[in-house]
Amino acid sequence: AHQPTTAAMESLAELVETAKSFALAGVPASPSLSDLKSNELGELLVRILVLLVLSLLMLGIVLLCGRMPTSKTDLLRHIGFVVLHITDYGSNLLTMAIVWRLGHMRYFYVLLGSHLIIGCFCIYTAFTRLDWHKWCCTTFINFWIVVIVMGLMQGVQLLIAHEDYMRLRARSRNADAGTSEMRVPSMMPARFHSKAMDGLLEGTVFAYVSMYALLKDKWTEHAFHPVQLDQEGWYLPSLYIGAFCSFVSAGLALVEVDHRTSACVQHLLDHSALAQARHLVFRASEFCMRLLTILVLCTFMRPLKLWWLAYFLIAADYLFGVVLLIFLGGRDPVREASVVLGVPLFMVNIMQFVDAPGMSLQARRISELMVPLRSLELLGVLLFCMCCPAKIKVSGSDEDMYMMTFLIELHPSWALAWATSTITYYVLYWNYA
Repeated sequence: AHQPTTAAMESLAELVETAKSFALAGVPASPSLSDLKSNELGELLVRILVLLVLSLLMLGIVLLCGRMPTSKTDLLRHIGFVVLHITDYGSNLLTMAIVWRLGHMRYFYVLLGSHLIIGCFCIYTAFTRLDWHKWCCTTFINFWIVVIVMGLMQGVQLLIAHEDYMRLRARSRNADAGTSEMRVPSMMPARFHSKAMDGLLEGTVFAYVSMYALLKDKWTEHAFHPVQLDQEGWYLPSLYIGAFCSFVSAGLALVEVDHRTSACVQHLLDHSALAQARHLVFRASEFCMRLLTILVLCTFMRPLKLWWLAYFLIAADYLFGVVLLIFLGGRDPVREASVVLGVPLFMVNIMQFVDAPGMSLQARRISELMVPLRSLELLGVLLFCMCCPAKIKVSGSDEDMYMMTFLIELHPSWALAWATSTITYYVLYWNYA
């Protein structure tokens, strides 16, 4: 008597489970509370970054169009640097968070490594420049404030910027009082651990990863480690804002280098806000054009069997720059310096404006070779992109797509940035540089 009852109960349980499975089959899984909170937090941070970028643009317009005393101009520049530094730092943290959430740990470790290198420079600078032993807290707390706040969070850069601003105020007061001092660009105080280092090293790495992730979006072949940025709505604007801040930071770093290595550029930039903006646009567009050209070459070569050839050409280009520095750069007591100088020369023609005594002739020789070489490299990459036979699988399409079609149709903003930076660079090169 109990056997039929047990069989009936088992049949009823199976029927209930089957009904549940059918009922839940068409219901999408609801996002967890943590996912909702992270999405809301990401959107909030993106809005804050957008406001900071708009503030930077407004400050730039005021500096460009407004006719103000030198003291007010220096104050606005200082405020602009602080806003840019905060925006750049926040966008870098967001970029690392996005790469980590997407599961691309190799790129995350690259970003984290460059970020920690800058942090180590800042820690060293903070310990050597700050009298942290005399702060109000205990020695143990002061030590960790220097390491975390001034070092890893790069707070010492804001302190150095404030010191530079105070020196500019003192110099302008001396000029108003009728006293002047001879300023040789190469003898000016070095800022290796400040914006120049951040702009050239960290800016290059973060711009590379951000634009590479944006270019590989909607690429669905798992063998090539695709990036799907449609998982969260704030991924795309965060990466674009981060890349924009990196380009501006690199451009400002190059303007600082040109200002220190060229008396002509220093005289021009010190007396014209329009010249400052033009020089910044020229250097930023050159940096952007070069970086995007390298990314296009690597990405278009990736589906081919000879994909490693792109990295071979990049290494050969870097070594060629090092050879030019060794044989045309004159006598250098530190021969290994050419290996380090070859890194910024690989990205931009850093020798273009050098006119310091003892370096102008060598810089001119190197620059006369780099400009046509980079133009030929750009032309070669463009021809390769138009003739590239590779096809890839993309999301939302059943048919394979050519790489050039993939770039133009699915990433028009990326292609527009590449084209705009190229046109801007060559227009300013012929009319200005």
